[in-house]
Amino acid sequence: METYTNKELYQISKYLNLLPFLIFGSIGAHFFPPALIITGLFCYIYSHKLSKAGKSSKPWLWGIFSLLPIVGFIAIFILVHRSVNILRENGVKASFLGVEKSEREALLEEGDES
Repeated sequence: METYTNKELYQISKYLNLLPFLIFGSIGAHFFPPALIITGLFCYIYSHKLSKAGKSSKPWLWGIFSLLPIVGFIAIFILVHRSVNILRENGVKASFLGVEKSEREALLEEGDES
């Protein structure tokens, strides 16, 4: 198990809270193509940031995968699953839809002890 600081765990939880909702938004955006471009850009950015915070060796690759049809959904689900596991291994209560606000605030309040 790789060790993470509270600041890194906070970053992971922050991006984890955003990414699943972007996925749901991008599904709806398929009915309005200009919105699909915008949600695709946000999915790329936040997939890259989440994988970078999770210490992935190639965060840019996760960003590119997030842009591909069908593959993007699978890649983002894998990335979210990995992030949830990282948080749980480090004692943070996390789920697919993110981390509760109180848990995230506790990471900031504890400082950088881990």
